[in-house]
Amino acid sequence: AGNIAGVDSLNLVGLPPQYGADCRTVFAAGESNGSPCVWQSTDDGQNYRRRFSRDPDTGAPFAIDAWAIADDNTFYTGSFDGSYGMVYQTTNGGFFYSEGAMAGSQSLYFLALSPGYERDGTILAGNTNGWVYLSSDNGTSFQPLPGDAASPPLTDSITVAFDPEFDSNRTVYTASNTADGGIYHFVISTDTAWESIDGTMPAGTIFNGLTVIPGGTLYAVNYDSDGGMERSLNPTYTPGPSFETVTRGLEDGATLSGLWQSGQQLWSVDTTNIRLMTFYDTLILPATQVSPDDGTPGIGSLIDHTVRNINLDWETLEGATSYQWQCDYETDFSSIPTGLEGTTTSSSVRLPALEPATTYYWRIRASAPVISPWSEKWSFTTSLETTAIALKPESPAAGASGVPIKPLFQWTAVAGANAYEFLVSRDANFKGRIQA
Repeated sequence: AGNIAGVDSLNLVGLPPQYGADCRTVFAAGESNGSPCVWQSTDDGQNYRRRFSRDPDTGAPFAIDAWAIADDNTFYTGSFDGSYGMVYQTTNGGFFYSEGAMAGSQSLYFLALSPGYERDGTILAGNTNGWVYLSSDNGTSFQPLPGDAASPPLTDSITVAFDPEFDSNRTVYTASNTADGGIYHFVISTDTAWESIDGTMPAGTIFNGLTVIPGGTLYAVNYDSDGGMERSLNPTYTPGPSFETVTRGLEDGATLSGLWQSGQQLWSVDTTNIRLMTFYDTLILPATQVSPDDGTPGIGSLIDHTVRNINLDWETLEGATSYQWQCDYETDFSSIPTGLEGTTTSSSVRLPALEPATTYYWRIRASAPVISPWSEKWSFTTSLETTAIALKPESPAAGASGVPIKPLFQWTAVAGANAYEFLVSRDANFKGRIQA
């Protein structure tokens, strides 16, 4: 345990994004001797230095209700001065703060920095009364989002998050911790209202944590008993994202609260069973296809006028226990023929009989314990019937004489064939057959 002296209470603990071998800074916020303060450790929490949080103009103490940490010395805090939500910045670990910026007239609940914060200085703030505020000037000023909102666009306490591709898609997300408060997204400079993206959630769902990891997968914990965590691989999908519920590994009655992430690792607290739960998502990337190579022509064995003996192969994904595969004539996979899709626990599948001289498209994804994105769409073309059968008569040889009355007819075998059609005639056009 680290040496953190004079603590009345702690309400926040955080790490800078750079935390690792070259950065061992840990921050904690709470109260000491009845006054709000921050503790900073630079040795992985072994020892801390205490700094009281005070308004630089008035000297009045301010409680830290929310924060967003930029590096080992810089962070923003969200507070409430009795009349306004206030955002302060420090660049020296809390020794002193910049002049506070007003953000609404209620307490602030959550702060988030954009993925390109160092370049664009963009900050989001969610408060306790359904408002979201945006700063594009390093926290000097905040404006409501949307800018013309006359009443709270959302409800209750709001968690906010940026899309990892915010630089290009300008998309941000929110979640409310009230029943049916929902998950919303907003495209800055394009949208005029928040749009709900969680239409498939059960009635009464309460979200108490939201994050989006690099790559774009969105997660939100459901505060309902046994609600688990919602996961969406495509939160920016225009017709509407799809969500799946993750409960694997949770005890019966588990109630998750809060959500924190670093890369693909997520943490949440099970408040029912008093446990810190972790989830490492190895299935945020698609599987890699192996064979047949994209665009492969003339594959398969022709048997009874159909093409057979074609396998689809792909590399395994860490953590995947099942895969879904699809094969179709069309690139949109909207009307897959019977028998050309399914699931398997292996990393390959043998296709059923296919049509000759036909181009097929195929893709795969993990289907359990959670889904992965679909792989690329690869294609192959089946063999042409007129060229694929390489059958050649061998005996009697062409033009042979002195052949016995009952000769033994022999020919080259065709791979996969289990029967042959045999014709004998007196003329080359086989009009006068004497044997069939």
